[in-house]
Amino acid sequence: MRKKLIQLIITFSFFFSFDVFAKSNIEVCAAPQTYSALENIKKYTKVHFETFYGSSDELLSIISNQKKRCHIIISEDEKIPVIMLKSNKTEFSNIKRLVRSPLILWSKDENAIDDKLNFLKKKKIKSLVYPKASLSTVGYAASKIISQKNFPSEFLKGKIFRTDHEYAAFSLVDNQNVQAGFMTKPVVMKDGKIEGSYYIFPYDKYEPIFYYVTLNNEEKSNRISTLYTELSTSVRVITSFVLAGFDSLD
Repeated sequence: MRKKLIQLIITFSFFFSFDVFAKSNIEVCAAPQTYSALENIKKYTKVHFETFYGSSDELLSIISNQKKRCHIIISEDEKIPVIMLKSNKTEFSNIKRLVRSPLILWSKDENAIDDKLNFLKKKKIKSLVYPKASLSTVGYAASKIISQKNFPSEFLKGKIFRTDHEYAAFSLVDNQNVQAGFMTKPVVMKDGKIEGSYYIFPYDKYEPIFYYVTLNNEEKSNRISTLYTELSTSVRVITSFVLAGFDSLD
């Protein structure tokens, strides 16, 4: 009797452990800008998931070299779903535009930037930074803004700096080594607020910065499909992204 009881406990423990593992091994690999939104989304999705955050280059390397499993990928770089499509790791039907990210000019100084661009006309900005256009969608969008005639930046000649990514730009402004910088709103949004001052550029001034959610077809299961459907269609998910600084596609 005791032997049977021990066997039942071992069997139950095995299946319990397997079930817990099975419920925690779906990996969503995403751009770091989505951290706040996804960590909130984790609290209510029907299917539990783990997260890995990395730059576009890191995500591409992981997907290409299969260093780890990425069941679902969320990123602003459309190259990722395109490469996955070409390598038969996904299908057109499993690539969705999720949200878009507003481009802003941000300063740690609360009085530096106003909502009518008077800070430019009055030459109040002393230095500026933005990501390199060749390395980032944000940098490309920022370069288009700066090149426009209605964005007077001649007075900043020699004081415009470029970084490899927007978090480097954020760091320079946050540490007040540079007065203002181009980046997306989610990078500076914290607890629904932005410290300092900022200007949001209208969407018709630059190419939209879309975020895509892509399902990796290499490993299929009902749970992965259920999570992908929820992440790509749920109004509650979109609301979490909006609260984190993104905009809906509507």
